[in-house]
Amino acid sequence: MKKRNMMLFGVLAAALAATGCGAKENTETPETVGEELTAELPEEELDTEDYEEDTLSGTDLSYLEWLPEGVEQKQSEAAANEDIKNIIAQYYEIPEDAWEETRYYYNYVDLNEDGTEEAFVTVLGSWVGGSGGLSALWIDMEDLSVIQAFTQMDTPVIVSDEMTDGYHGLILRQYGDGDAEGILLTNKNGVYTNVSDAAPVESLEEVTGTAILCNDLAGDLETGNYLTLAD
Repeated sequence: MKKRNMMLFGVLAAALAATGCGAKENTETPETVGEELTAELPEEELDTEDYEEDTLSGTDLSYLEWLPEGVEQKQSEAAANEDIKNIIAQYYEIPEDAWEETRYYYNYVDLNEDGTEEAFVTVLGSWVGGSGGLSALWIDMEDLSVIQAFTQMDTPVIVSDEMTDGYHGLILRQYGDGDAEGILLTNKNGVYTNVSDAAPVESLEEVTGTAILCNDLAGDLETGNYLTLAD
C-alpha cells in the first residue's frame, strides 16, 4: 500500500509540474503575443497622401502639373528691384498710395540671346488687373525701357529652347470655357504675338526650356510671401 501511494504521489507531482509552474511560463500563446504587438500599433495606418501634403506644408502644386518633364522650373527673384518698381509705377501710372497693394514677380531673361539683360515681369493689383488674366512687362534692363507689354497672361511662362526669328518662343496656358490649352507666342520683328492671337500648342511632351514665374500667386497672397511696389 505504501509503495502504491508513493507511485500515485509521483504521478500527481508530475501532473502538477506540467500544469503548474511549467505552464505558467508559457501562458502567452503565439496568438496572444500577436494581439499584444498589434495593440501597440496605431489603430489607423498612416495615410500616404496626408503625409505628403503635411511635408509640403499644404502647398497646392497642381498649377505646375501641366509643365512638361523637359522644362526646368524657376521661381521669381526674391529681392526687390528699384528699377523694375519704378518702371511698373510709371508705365501703369500707379499712385503711391496704391503701391502697397501692387504685387510683382520677375525673372531675368535674354529672349533674343544678344547678351543684353532683360526682365520678364508680371504685375497684380487693382490698377493693372483685368478679368482676362495678368498684366506683364518685358523690360530692357540696360536702358530701363519697356520692350513690350502683355495682357491676358497666366503664369508660369515657358521660355522655350526653340527660337523663331531669333527669339525664344513663350508658352503659357490659356483658359476658356472651363478648358485650358497651351499656346505659343512667337516673335516677329522684335514683337511677340498677342495672347489672344497666339496659336495653340498641339503637344507639350517634347517641349524643353525654362519655366519662369513658377510661384503660387494665390498661396503667396495668404502667406504674404511676395514683393510690392512699397518694398
